[in-house]
Amino acid sequence: KAEQAEQDTKWKAEQAERDERIDRNFRALRQEIGALTAAFADDLEEIGRDIAAIYLKSELGWEVAELQPGYLRVGKDEFEIDFLGEARKGDEVRRVAGEAKSRVDLREVEELVRKIRRIEAETGERFLWVLFPRKIFRRALDAAREVGIVVVPWDYQYRRRVPA
Repeated sequence: KAEQAEQDTKWKAEQAERDERIDRNFRALRQEIGALTAAFADDLEEIGRDIAAIYLKSELGWEVAELQPGYLRVGKDEFEIDFLGEARKGDEVRRVAGEAKSRVDLREVEELVRKIRRIEAETGERFLWVLFPRKIFRRALDAAREVGIVVVPWDYQYRRRVPA
């Protein structure tokens, strides 16, 4: 019995060591995935800025100044916007505000619409809102277009032979 107890103690210690090693590896993996996700998001936003400006000019006739990431302050709140800039079409000048997303469903469009309505109501400005999704579901696409959000297709960069 003493020998069995000693083996059990040894086995438990080895198991605890294995569990700690697995936990350490999972933590490291989560950090790596987080870094990759952030890098992908940054790349998606950069591509979105470039393609949105080209799309707005080529397809809708808006001359777009350089789009840059930024923030819009509304009251005490500050909203991060993936790309901001100014667009001109004839005598009309509008601020451009856009979001680049990897996957857009109806819920995300509804959240964006709430953000748009709040920003426009409190600033008194009418923006040209742009969405650059990697993937968008049909109901989300229809809802975005219905409220006037310009949806730039992901594959537009390939159709126009624009380097990404």
